[in-house]
Amino acid sequence: MSKTVEIGSTLGVVAVFVALLAVVGSVGFEKAGTVGAILVFILLSGVAGYIIADETYS
Repeated sequence: MSKTVEIGSTLGVVAVFVALLAVVGSVGFEKAGTVGAILVFILLSGVAGYIIADETYS
């Protein structure tokens, strides 16, 4: 996988995280929502990292 694709997927994960925070903030569940968004972010970045590594080294 090329560097451009890796950077693009990283930016995609960050964009999803920011969108989650924006939605959570507008709903009004800041504290619980932020924790949830962080957990989702960790999960997504872990999965994305695994997929990128798998594609890169296979």
